[in-house]
Amino acid sequence: MKKEKRQLGFTLVEVAVSIALLAVVLLGVYKFASETMIYGQETGAKIQAYYLAAQGIEAVRSYNRQVPSPELKEADYYPKFHADHWELNGSISDGDREIKLDNLNFHRTVNINNESGLKKITSMVYWGSSDTDPRKQIILITYMKD
Repeated sequence: MKKEKRQLGFTLVEVAVSIALLAVVLLGVYKFASETMIYGQETGAKIQAYYLAAQGIEAVRSYNRQVPSPELKEADYYPKFHADHWELNGSISDGDREIKLDNLNFHRTVNINNESGLKKITSMVYWGSSDTDPRKQIILITYMKD
């Protein structure tokens, strides 16, 4: 009668294949998690930029309630909030063109142009190193009567 040999452990090939499969799965999980974090940060920056752009438009509306509309000339403005009211400054050094939130520098410009009896208000916020990347800028446009 022959004795059957029973295998009690794993062979080296089985261990190598298991480690390789585990590495592939963990690499996929790591890639997914890292890209999710990057997209989450980008989305957070876009939301902050949107609110800063909307705040720029609201600053012009608030200022317009305090000062007659003809006072708003065609120009770039840099809204700055003081204790209880907005001021629109025409100079970068006086305004709050650069806003730092969550270790990102946002740059906001509010532009006013006259278009057939209406004032076109454009609020642009960009972050990062350049204002030419459309993925890193928010532009809101509204119109206001004279």
